Amino acid sequence: MHTILLNENTLHPEWKLFDPFFYSEQAEGRLTTISYGQRDGFAALLDVVYKEVTEKRADDWHLVVLLHLDYPVSLKERLTAKLTDLKQTLVAGLKRKEAAPRKVTVLVMDALYEYDKGETCDTGSSLAVEMDFQGYLSSENLFERKTNLWTRHDFDLLDEAWGPPVDTENIGRIDHPDPQIYLELESRAESVRRCFSELQLEKQNQKGAGAYADEWMTRTSQRVEELFKVRLNQEITPPLSRDLAGFRPSSSLKTILKKNLSLDGALSNLTLIRQTMPRYAKDKKYGKWLEAAAFLQVIIQRPDLITKSIDGQQFYLNARLNDQEVDTLFSNYRLTLETARETLQTRLDSRAEMLIKRFEKVDANPQSSEPLEEDLAKPGPFVPSQVKSMADDWTQFLNETGVKLKEREEVMQQSARKGIETVKVHQRAPLNTESGKVLIGQYLEEIERDKNDLLLELESSTNPPGGALETWKTFREKHTRPLHADLKAYPDMKKRIVTALVLWIGLAFPLFYSLGTPGTWPQWQEWGHYLLIVILLAAVTGISFTGVRQLTLPITQTLEETGETKNDLFSEQQNRHEQTNRYLNGIFRIERLHREEKKVKEELDRKQLSNQLDHYHHREVKDALDALSHLEDHLHVQQRKTIAATAIQQFVNEKFDASKDVGECVIYSPLKCGEAGRNDYEPVTFVVGQTRTQVEPGKWKLLDEAKIQKDKVLHV
Repeated sequence: MHTILLNENTLHPEWKLFDPFFYSEQAEGRLTTISYGQRDGFAALLDVVYKEVTEKRADDWHLVVLLHLDYPVSLKERLTAKLTDLKQTLVAGLKRKEAAPRKVTVLVMDALYEYDKGETCDTGSSLAVEMDFQGYLSSENLFERKTNLWTRHDFDLLDEAWGPPVDTENIGRIDHPDPQIYLELESRAESVRRCFSELQLEKQNQKGAGAYADEWMTRTSQRVEELFKVRLNQEITPPLSRDLAGFRPSSSLKTILKKNLSLDGALSNLTLIRQTMPRYAKDKKYGKWLEAAAFLQVIIQRPDLITKSIDGQQFYLNARLNDQEVDTLFSNYRLTLETARETLQTRLDSRAEMLIKRFEKVDANPQSSEPLEEDLAKPGPFVPSQVKSMADDWTQFLNETGVKLKEREEVMQQSARKGIETVKVHQRAPLNTESGKVLIGQYLEEIERDKNDLLLELESSTNPPGGALETWKTFREKHTRPLHADLKAYPDMKKRIVTALVLWIGLAFPLFYSLGTPGTWPQWQEWGHYLLIVILLAAVTGISFTGVRQLTLPITQTLEETGETKNDLFSEQQNRHEQTNRYLNGIFRIERLHREEKKVKEELDRKQLSNQLDHYHHREVKDALDALSHLEDHLHVQQRKTIAATAIQQFVNEKFDASKDVGECVIYSPLKCGEAGRNDYEPVTFVVGQTRTQVEPGKWKLLDEAKIQKDKVLHV
């Protein structure tokens, strides 16, 4: 069964020192503690409690309320007002939302009801106590201030308004009284009503700091008036009561006030357990709070001990602490906290300089491809005698080169695909570390610098789009038609000889015509003509040679350009092949740097988070030790060493989890720390009325015995 513990923490913030006693139950989901301010009241808790109930899906739960009844107390803070507020605002509100608790237990830390000690109370506290017991004041209204409470004087006025006892001898029949008697009863009742209304009006005007005003009286005045008038009408309405002669309006009003304004009506459907608290002795208060904490521990773990059969009753808690166990538990708790503090400090010191192991250097070039197959073939030189087959030879060379270029492209693609797979395999390889360590910040700077250098290198190694085949195709289309035309226009030897002879004869014919008669020796003037004929022959021969050379030149240039283009494309393919290889290796290196950087940053984040958590717990442990010292001082704890330091260290090493909050971390729970080195559960005697039960709340025994007995003080 889930338990929700409500505690008003305004007047007694010291109770917060006992919160660690409930950490383990909260961490296990069996308990929710909710603190609230004195001014908030229970109405402000409705939504908070309902949210907790729905989130925990607690259909079956136990509401425990810890109330402090201090001295002095005002009428507004009297116990009846608090209990009625609890029932009418919180419990009733939860019932409307179909989330009502199965049982409600109120533990009252009482520093007020100390009659057995003979202590005097101030006026306000005396009024509050008497109102809690009776709902009215039985003494004379002799206070220095006015009040809206019903007093003995008010009751006397009501009885005076009723008059002397009714003479029942002359009533006649009970179910049909004498008319004169009925008129007399009606007159008496009207006089009482008038007196009651006057008193009620007077009390409604008693407000402010100058009067002893009970807020709960003001809130219930209309209901009290209605009930009183109904009771009065019943008394004078036939059939009349045979006890009419003894009727007094004050008696009826007292009954109504007790039912509505005292603890008598406020205790229904809840169990009230009272524990006395010293009014002034602070050390004794801490002892009582520790008793209360130990008692609450028991009923949280065993809610069945508070059964429905004791609802609406008042009990007194008589708990007896086991002083030796208290000393031992607090000693173990202190030793655990001190050990945890030393452990945290050691961890923080070890991370003063954040170091990390370097990652092993690996082969930075996992991909290594073979160079492309070379081809030194080129077009043959121009041979005039082979001019007819030259076009076919050139076309064949182009075709063969195109096939080789395509084959080389395929080889490059296959090599790239193989390289990608090789790189992927190497990328999946684990990152192993070296023995040497380096500062994390320095290592991250190195990785970032290497990444930037590598990115610049990759940028220069990015392959241009491959276009060797397209380039070769364009070259072929550009030169095929001109080469064929040049080859077709190239003359053969016969044409060149005939052309030269015709040209020479045409030029030399006039010179032959001017020569002398054949057979005669030429004159000296004719020798010039002969010389000129020879010169013309030489000139025609030179011109013919030059012309043929001009026709040969574009063919030769095309053949040479074909070889050069082929070599350039082969070189370009080889370069792209090598760049692809370098690019894949660069991708591997950059990816590995990314992985290394990610691992280093994860380690940095882990160390920083660990530092933050350890710093947080270091502060919390210090605060817990300060709170523990405060408790030890007021509880007069005697340090007892009953467990070895190694066992405590082992407990801290095994149980301390820095990722958990204070409430979930066992080292902050004195009860869990008290279990260190213990194996057996300790029985505690729990007595409710005449029922005696042995319970085992844990491996500790703060209480020797806890008795819930009928309260002889709140004997309403």
